[in-house]
Amino acid sequence: MRQHEKDFDVLGKIAKDPIHEIMLLSKKLNEMMQHINPLFFLDLQKFYPVAYNEFQKFKETCAFRNIIENLTKGVLLGIYREDLNLEFAAKYRLSQIDMLMFGNYFTYEKISVAQASQNLLEMFVYGISTQKGHKLLDQYKKANEKEY
Repeated sequence: MRQHEKDFDVLGKIAKDPIHEIMLLSKKLNEMMQHINPLFFLDLQKFYPVAYNEFQKFKETCAFRNIIENLTKGVLLGIYREDLNLEFAAKYRLSQIDMLMFGNYFTYEKISVAQASQNLLEMFVYGISTQKGHKLLDQYKKANEKEY
């Protein structure tokens, strides 16, 4: 988990802006999730509670801190709404990630984990962004479409 924390910090440093950062982090998360069976997290919780608690601690400290920092930068740059409740938005984003990991809300027969992740990311970013942020997200989405 320490390596993931370092990876996330590097992505934060190379990102052009907070929306670019959140997209890079989401891409990294998707790459990690691609190789993990969704049942893994349920089994971890059930059979390895100590390891599961360490994972939860990582999310509640490192991931939460990174999200708060991202949101703060975005508000200061006028990319995210100034009326945003940072703590609520950060916890909401973590709950979205939990939805993906634990698969409680969808089956991945009709939609892939990566597509579900992308949909949640876009809904989150559009919801917290100003018009300036919407334009940036649209630019990054177009650039990503060209990659694939």
